[in-house]
Amino acid sequence: MEFLKRHFEKLILALVLVIFIIALLYLVEVARTVDEGAEVTIRPAQVDYPKVDQKAPEVDVKYQFENGMTWAAAAARTEVNKEHFSDLVDVFKAARCPHCNKIIPLYYFHEARGCPLCGKELKTPPERVVVQLDLGSQDWDSDGIPNAIEEKLGLDPKDPTDALLDKDRDGFSNLYEHKMGTLLDDPKSHPPMWHRLYVKDLKRVVLPIRLMAVNSNSSSNKDDWVVQISSFDLRTNTKGRDLGMFSIGQELTLDRRQYILTDIDLRQRAVKEGNTETVVDESIIKIKQKNGPIEVSMQVGKEVYSPTLKAIIADCGDIAENPTGREYTLDVGDSFLIGNRQTGGEIYRVREINEETKEVSLLYRQNNRPVPEKITRDGVIPVDQRVKPSTLRGVIPGGRLEAPTP
Repeated sequence: MEFLKRHFEKLILALVLVIFIIALLYLVEVARTVDEGAEVTIRPAQVDYPKVDQKAPEVDVKYQFENGMTWAAAAARTEVNKEHFSDLVDVFKAARCPHCNKIIPLYYFHEARGCPLCGKELKTPPERVVVQLDLGSQDWDSDGIPNAIEEKLGLDPKDPTDALLDKDRDGFSNLYEHKMGTLLDDPKSHPPMWHRLYVKDLKRVVLPIRLMAVNSNSSSNKDDWVVQISSFDLRTNTKGRDLGMFSIGQELTLDRRQYILTDIDLRQRAVKEGNTETVVDESIIKIKQKNGPIEVSMQVGKEVYSPTLKAIIADCGDIAENPTGREYTLDVGDSFLIGNRQTGGEIYRVREINEETKEVSLLYRQNNRPVPEKITRDGVIPVDQRVKPSTLRGVIPGGRLEAPTP
């Protein structure tokens, strides 16, 4: 008995293990005796319902609604008062008598011409005019954007000034985007970026470069002479860094074009003031465009103007620094970018500058396809629909000048 008490649990587990082994051997034997080639047949269920033709009229819903459930026409059951018969579904037309203030059938206004209750004469009323109101087009502040759209986008339907704000900061006003059919709250959805441009001016601009001096090296041979050219800060009106010393035949860069120094006209004279003598240098050099027809003259200390006409194009959508729009000074062939990563950038190239009409033609730089319209002084966006600055909406994204494409 003491042995059973100590090893009771182990004996139980051993018994369970023996039973498990016996069951496993039995399953193996059953699986071995099963004929692997035998087919198992499953009999289909017997059809115990009548077959119905699905194309028959009695199960065709459309046929039943059109033919089997037709409403009977509403009609008076007697000849008495049939003019103002009603079955509570097709209600007769009624109006209020102006004398007794009772509601009576409209029949008495048109045919009987007398009230059946008070007996007084009735006049035929005027033709009924139905006015339909489109509540979706209501515009309380008359800013051009319907109330429903303003409320959906979080604008104030009673504040007309928010029409000229730029909710998605893509450089287009809410009003202009609404008129063009783009999304007011998605910076990627906007009209073409060139819509923001307008021509501010066409002129030859002062270039940030100066001819500083001419040194003859005490020689009468021009080939021995050298000229000093420096950059010039137009904002501070001060000399910048030296660009180098050049002699006849050497190349230099001016306005992003390559030129060759072709001639030097030495004009130096001594001026004596008291015991001091100074040399006044008024020399002039001539440079000619490499592989081009443009010629430019530069005089010591004088402003240098661009050899070709420049287009000053303003971007009315980029007003972060200039309230009239960021300005691009462009020449034919110059490329510039409008937009950024948030709005998606578009790069354009100047195709033509027309001095007579004050118009500028652009190309899409990606495929050289012309922009559909020329950029004019008025621009595409009317002045009263251009975006206005707002400190509440953040900085409107702009663009940059691209390197010229050869």
